[in-house]
Amino acid sequence: MRALRRHCLVPVTAVLLAAAVLGSSVPAADRPKSDKLRIGVLESLFKGLPKTMALAASQPFRALMETQSGLQGELAAAGDVGFISQQLHEDKIDLAVFQGFEFAWARHKYPDFRPLMIAVNGSRHLQAHVLVQKQHPAQELADLKGKSLASPRTNRDHCRLYAERTCRTFGQTPLEFFGQTPAPVNAEDALDDVVDGTLSAVLVDGAALESYKRRKPVRFDKLRELAKSEIFPAGVIAYRQGGLEASKVRRLRDGLIAANQTAYGRQLLTLWKLTGFERVPDDYEQCLSDILKAYPPPADLSK
Repeated sequence: MRALRRHCLVPVTAVLLAAAVLGSSVPAADRPKSDKLRIGVLESLFKGLPKTMALAASQPFRALMETQSGLQGELAAAGDVGFISQQLHEDKIDLAVFQGFEFAWARHKYPDFRPLMIAVNGSRHLQAHVLVQKQHPAQELADLKGKSLASPRTNRDHCRLYAERTCRTFGQTPLEFFGQTPAPVNAEDALDDVVDGTLSAVLVDGAALESYKRRKPVRFDKLRELAKSEIFPAGVIAYRQGGLEASKVRRLRDGLIAANQTAYGRQLLTLWKLTGFERVPDDYEQCLSDILKAYPPPADLSK
């Protein structure tokens, strides 16, 4: 379906800037190991882009890692969660950048995977929210059957997962359940359309909703939350236990956590739509466990 398909989570400007300023040449994943830390990234972060462009768009992270920790890195692999997990398990890469729910899936198959730090955009916790006008008659998500539900192109994948799983409880796909599924360019446009009555409902992530509340408080007050998802874990930089020296783990963690304290670091974080990196919170393990139960892994990672 058009509205609920995945979209690139990093702006196209990040791709262009990374390719032009930092360079897009990357080595093959199966080359001999060097002294550089080999980094793998999930294609789901850059949906719709070919692997070479996904790697190019990841150059700001490599540059940030090198600047903050003094450790050299190379972008060595891009692929789906199964491929990147196998690369990390087989020591073909040293670090992997996962969406939180994908890390839960990967760790289910490979228990020796460890979170180095989480990547946040304002909040440690991710949720999907469905909103309607305050006066809309719907009282629960089931009341939207046959109505329009917008899902902005900037939505993160946890929104898609929530919509798909929820509609499965009704025995349908999102495309079958909702009457229309438009995909506005951004969340602000989609929320405006609901306020104006052009659309019945909108599905957005928490960061977008908070931004709308700050920018347009009067219009925000005309909306009502109809439903929201479970809490999804934040994105994570992960490594394999025993695969990375403890000294490098410390340097990476301490360096990246301080990234938002410099203008250059904040600029590179912005390219990845992040406000910073943080230490793994105490509730992260429980959040991974909860999301794994609610959203079981795909077949190739369930064994």
